Amino acid sequence: TGLAIADGKLALDHTVGKYFPDAGPKSKRAVTVKQLLSMTSGVHNDPGIVKREDLFSYALRSAAMDHEPGARWEYNNTGLTLLSPVFHKATGKQIDEFLDERVFRPIGLRKDDWTWERREGLAVPYSGWHTTGRSLGRIGLLVLHQGKWRDKQVVPAAWLKKSVVPSQELNKAYGYLWWNNSTGRWPTVPRDAYAALGKWGNNIFVAPALDLI
Repeated sequence: TGLAIADGKLALDHTVGKYFPDAGPKSKRAVTVKQLLSMTSGVHNDPGIVKREDLFSYALRSAAMDHEPGARWEYNNTGLTLLSPVFHKATGKQIDEFLDERVFRPIGLRKDDWTWERREGLAVPYSGWHTTGRSLGRIGLLVLHQGKWRDKQVVPAAWLKKSVVPSQELNKAYGYLWWNNSTGRWPTVPRDAYAALGKWGNNIFVAPALDLI
């Protein structure tokens, strides 16, 4: 998302309705990219989406709105599902294709090191990246070094800086899809630490004060 914003293709205040004017119910059209990334979309959180073959059709046109956009923080994969069709409309590319070109290959992730789940022809944005511990380590190093890999700036440093600190006031331990330690979530860990907490305990922990991943 940060790269798409830097390219001028997307913005945090862009709404779902900008790309899908028929999204429903109507209040869903007002949900912003920022709210999707910060888990404040207000979309009904359906735990059954992991089994839905109509994942994106459901998220765009059937999933209810439980709250007004931005009114409540809730870890919500149904809401985050909307990021993939929005990203695709904005950039013309799938999330996995975009990452392969702009991030994975530049930091040494080979195509045979990973797979990414798709449904209804779109990359699943909340889960489904199957890869190796070494690949996760490379992602951790990239973020620890503010998006720089050797001498190349792969991801904008300013974007990563915003991603790993509180993104809203409702849950300050959450940034843009990264958890942070600003509230002392991990009591014995430096306050500048942050983490990507993945399914089945596939996690990346980064502690800049310790120069550690």
